[in-house]
Amino acid sequence: MHASTFVKIVFIILMFFNVFAVQAQTGISEGARLLFSGIKTKLTSKEKNQVYLNTGFVLAADKKQFLFGDDPTAIQFPFTATVLVTDLNKDSTEEICLVFGNTYTSGNIGSNVLLFIKNKQGIYQSNFGFSGSMPLVLTTMSKGFPDLVIGGPGDDLPVWRWDGRQYIFYRKISRSALEKRKPSTIKQISNRYLHAGNQR
Repeated sequence: MHASTFVKIVFIILMFFNVFAVQAQTGISEGARLLFSGIKTKLTSKEKNQVYLNTGFVLAADKKQFLFGDDPTAIQFPFTATVLVTDLNKDSTEEICLVFGNTYTSGNIGSNVLLFIKNKQGIYQSNFGFSGSMPLVLTTMSKGFPDLVIGGPGDDLPVWRWDGRQYIFYRKISRSALEKRKPSTIKQISNRYLHAGNQR
């Protein structure tokens, strides 16, 4: 074997082990790393992995986008996800909202919504998981959490209320009544949270 070839092989092997060493040190999966890339959050690597695993996402071939589930047809419809970090009940434990998808995953609305909230056992549980637009945050509260509206088709929109364990359907509100309340989007709430310097 030529000396230069041997050196190249050794270099490749060292790089290979270096990648795994970094993953072992950080403890974060490739999918979770992509999902939370550039996101300021208090979540540990373990918690990021937990959230990613519960999304049902898999990495697309380009490693820059996601697919939803194991459906072979989904390969043609990769998507990105918007990750919004906030603290809806102001208990210093972050909630993670994901708005993701496309017309393949979400129909005409073009996006799905997931909201991860840590339970009493310290596990991030998902809420929603259906197609809808960016959640709107109302000023009305239940057990420390604000009521949320997730837009969709029609004039009457569902209001979701926290019952102490999860968000459940509460009632409907018309678009005109909702506009009068001037709700904030969860993205605006997240921006305020981040701007206040709550990240470590």
